[in-house]
Amino acid sequence: MSDKADKTDKPLGIPVPSTVKATEPVAEAERALPRFEVELLKPHTHARTDYTPGDKIKVTAEQRTWLKDLGVIAGDTSEK
Repeated sequence: MSDKADKTDKPLGIPVPSTVKATEPVAEAERALPRFEVELLKPHTHARTDYTPGDKIKVTAEQRTWLKDLGVIAGDTSEK
């Protein structure tokens, strides 16, 4: 091994960030998105909480589309 390889302990020599500050603006933008209240047709885990059919949760438009595609929710839902 060369001396250069010995001094680099990060993969590919790329610095590893010590904080997650770079994602904070993304998290703030995510919270600002409109939410839709949807009723579940199937059991589902959302935000680390287990829900049963008939329960209602609030999701983003992207999450709503994903849940519709999976058959977890049905029909149109209004913005809340």
